[in-house]
Amino acid sequence: MQSQEDERTPTERDILLKEYESLVAQLIHWDSHFWSKSQFFMVIQSAFIAVVLQAFKELVASSSNKPSPTLLYLFLFIGLFNVYLCYVWFRTNRRNREYLRQRSERAVQIESELGVLRTFTDGKEKLPKGHGSANWETHLPTGFIIVWVVLLTGAVILTR
Repeated sequence: MQSQEDERTPTERDILLKEYESLVAQLIHWDSHFWSKSQFFMVIQSAFIAVVLQAFKELVASSSNKPSPTLLYLFLFIGLFNVYLCYVWFRTNRRNREYLRQRSERAVQIESELGVLRTFTDGKEKLPKGHGSANWETHLPTGFIIVWVVLLTGAVILTR
């Protein structure tokens, strides 16, 4: 009985190997892209949070009067805008991870078909299950959404 590896022509094997090489390059690119995008969003979110916290600090320290409704609307706008940005960030993170997962699974399939490579197969088989960080990384925006909900709640409380 011949194995699937023996049934492939040299051209088919070359095509699979080229696809495999392409997959590796794609995985590297999309993972780097994921982190570049996350760094961008973390900087933006952190800057907005710092500005809002500084404004809260000045409001509490400088005045016993209620903040103006205009200021409340500005806080609400900034907060809701940033919740939206976090949602977009989350959606793009999730889509990126779905793409990476699909590409990794294809790499495992090619390794199985070629029978000589085990880079992705070993990673999938030998790493402990349940210890990955992909879900945590995908949900980085969720932490910022929670902070924005707390800040928006604080803004409403300050204006009462």
